[in-house]
Amino acid sequence: MSGTDDYVIHVALPSADVLRDFVLDLSSEPAVQHTNTSLIFESRRGKAIPTQRT
Repeated sequence: MSGTDDYVIHVALPSADVLRDFVLDLSSEPAVQHTNTSLIFESRRGKAIPTQRT
């Protein structure tokens, strides 16, 4: 976030296709100059970070 009018929008949608359509619709607004999308595939509550077993 670097400008005076930046926003972070969290959405939960049923599919990546619906997310794409949402972002494309949002991007078509004249006030929107740039979008950046991040996907979270899984979320867990708690403080511990799971360790990976090798």
